[in-house]
Amino acid sequence: MLTNQFQIWRRRMAVLAVAVCVCGCYMNKNLAVNRLNKLQEGMSREEIVSIVGAPVASEAYLVNDRSTEYMLYRIDYQYPNETFTTVALEEGRFVGWGEPYDRQRIKAAREAESLME
Repeated sequence: MLTNQFQIWRRRMAVLAVAVCVCGCYMNKNLAVNRLNKLQEGMSREEIVSIVGAPVASEAYLVNDRSTEYMLYRIDYQYPNETFTTVALEEGRFVGWGEPYDRQRIKAAREAESLME
């Protein structure tokens, strides 16, 4: 009888663990997006990091004769389909984030790569 109760308890704990993981991933995405939405044009890199946290990666390129930094942030933690977004700074000031800047970052990286060939 004790073994049967233990198995029931174990199943309930497994279901609870899965539910916590799913809710946690959903909440992490909302939290990241909410923080990104707080960014305002003209903010410095330090202000951005104080709101959103440190980026996963950062790249800098010369785009249209302007120093442009792209900071990469993870916004969805669901393995294996993690989702990232780009925060862009021109001349050290925030200009925007999201898909348009993801494309701009990829284009700048390809252009820089082709110049090195």
